[in-house]
Amino acid sequence: MTVPFQVNESNFKIGNSLIFFPKYFHLCDRVGKPRFEHVERYSVPQIPTLVELCTQSGLDLEKYPKRRRNLYTVLKEGLQISN
Repeated sequence: MTVPFQVNESNFKIGNSLIFFPKYFHLCDRVGKPRFEHVERYSVPQIPTLVELCTQSGLDLEKYPKRRRNLYTVLKEGLQISN
């Protein structure tokens, strides 16, 4: 007997090819503190996790804008330094 593999909200079934991906919060600017509080988590729009991973890796989508850094930052002794 085969039991479906489950991780968090993802469901994977053998044979039926059913794959469910969880939703993720898309924030335009991830620098600094979080942009919403815990009580606001249901009012902030969510997008599929794969789309968010693609935008974080550099894909530019007009529907999901992203603020990117022109210069890289280095963590040195706990301090964030922009070069």
